[in-house]
Amino acid sequence: MQRVLLIDDDREVLNVNGEFLKGKGFIVDMAESVNQAVSCIKKVRPDCIVMDVMMPDIDLRACALFVL
Repeated sequence: MQRVLLIDDDREVLNVNGEFLKGKGFIVDMAESVNQAVSCIKKVRPDCIVMDVMMPDIDLRACALFVL
């Protein structure tokens, strides 16, 4: 089973997208902040990351440095 990490500061967006992906058979992890996301990435090593590009504490380019 494939694992997806959703990153968004909007809890409602996380819940809607998370339920959709779970219904399609994915294991879904969610993070509401970049710190949570980095911790989750290190712990579970998701197969795919879907991220809000306008997070309040960091932008997408800077987050990519944490992942790599």
